[in-house]
Amino acid sequence: MSTPSVILTNKRVSANRSARSATAHPFFSLFRGTYVGKAGLESLKTYKYVGIDHSIIAKHIMQPFWTSLVPYLPMWMAPNMVTLIGFAFIITSYFITTSYTPLLVGAVPQWLYFFNFLCMFIYQTMDALDGKQARRTGSSSPLGELFDHGCDAVTTVLSALTFMGAVQVGAGPFALFSVVSMMLAFYMTQWEEYHTGVLELGYVGVTEGQLSIMFIYLFSTVTGYQFWANTLPLPSWLPIFGGYAMPYGYVPVLISIVAGYFTIISNLLVVIKVAPSLEPKLTPGAAITKAYTRLVPIVFLSVMFIAWSIVSPTRVLQLHPQLFLSTLGFLASILVGRIVLARVCKEHFPPFQPLLIPLAAVFLIWISPHSFVGTIPFPQHTPANSEEVFLYLYTVVAVLGYLHLALSVIAEICATLKIRCLHIVPKQV
Repeated sequence: MSTPSVILTNKRVSANRSARSATAHPFFSLFRGTYVGKAGLESLKTYKYVGIDHSIIAKHIMQPFWTSLVPYLPMWMAPNMVTLIGFAFIITSYFITTSYTPLLVGAVPQWLYFFNFLCMFIYQTMDALDGKQARRTGSSSPLGELFDHGCDAVTTVLSALTFMGAVQVGAGPFALFSVVSMMLAFYMTQWEEYHTGVLELGYVGVTEGQLSIMFIYLFSTVTGYQFWANTLPLPSWLPIFGGYAMPYGYVPVLISIVAGYFTIISNLLVVIKVAPSLEPKLTPGAAITKAYTRLVPIVFLSVMFIAWSIVSPTRVLQLHPQLFLSTLGFLASILVGRIVLARVCKEHFPPFQPLLIPLAAVFLIWISPHSFVGTIPFPQHTPANSEEVFLYLYTVVAVLGYLHLALSVIAEICATLKIRCLHIVPKQV
């Protein structure tokens, strides 16, 4: 029979273990205290996620399917681990496809199309299950939403590059315009939620887009990459593009771009409607203008990358499309992470973002034929090498910037809420 002192000692040991397990992992602690103020951390404790999905397919077909899979997840598996597993499949799909299509065109083996289908299917499934697992295990937290959106932002650009390489889009302005459009649409969805507090998805959205990609991968498993090399003659009466032949691979990408811009227009109209009520001390015009200033970072990023592709002396987009477009994607993902973090923590989102400063060097160095590009101190390097080195360095900066943001936020939130990122902490009794 246990004595009261023994029982008390056991409870203390259990409490100490729970307290230790609830603190951030020492690795994450290295990054703590960078992005969120004290008031923002306190706001995390009262944050509640609100989302509405109008998709008929998601609501009546996919949701029942996803719900049926939840019991197969072990109770000890953290929701963020579910997210991370799906994200890992997208990364694997991207790197394998890129090895065959470094210039977004190449001989893609038919088995790879089926593999990409499986990766997209697993990602979509895991992305749908993470929230359900959080509610099932009672481990829902703001970190889960930030972790999910952070992975989704990078997934957007990596899956776009994977898909464009698979359908033989090729390196050029169309590929750049596609990535810009997709990242802009993703950012502006979060921008709308920043002002409304509700993530509202339309009747045709992410679920339909992912299912379409999976269908095209299955279709290509049968036809092979050669199918996408065919062209579609455009009617002569079309302005600008009349008489041209459009590659088949452009068609699904073009449809996604058009759908994205419908979403963007909807985002703009919603914010125009709600902005005045959020800033009652300002005139309606001033309130809307203030809300629209939060679009400055993503617009600046998009315009500068488009301009860089135009003034590039070495045609850097055509020679290094994977590096160029993935750098754009990681920078956009950082902006997405920052605005989501500001919303969750109820903090101000500043239009100025330091990581975008190096883009000004593009104009300082390459926009003028009388630029000082030849004076950049890279030993035994020509101006062509200088631009390539700049791109490589900026890619590293973008990836490290994204990782620093992610790890820092994980450390700060875990320490504040006394949770673990990839482990479910037992509730203290």
